[in-house]
Amino acid sequence: MFLEPIQPEAFKPSVISNLHARLRTVLAEDMRLFNDGEQAVTVSLMVQKLKDKQFITQNAVLIL
Repeated sequence: MFLEPIQPEAFKPSVISNLHARLRTVLAEDMRLFNDGEQAVTVSLMVQKLKDKQFITQNAVLIL
């Protein structure tokens, strides 16, 4: 899905809702076939996967 790695100086959301919104924006082209509900579920699953793999902490600050 991602065409290039996220740059170190890139936007780093500190609130989980900001992360959800940013993911939807970045993936808008790839998710254009999904309705709003399906997009929300997909983004939520992605965020949960990031939490499970400990790429983000409980307060949703990215760990680099």
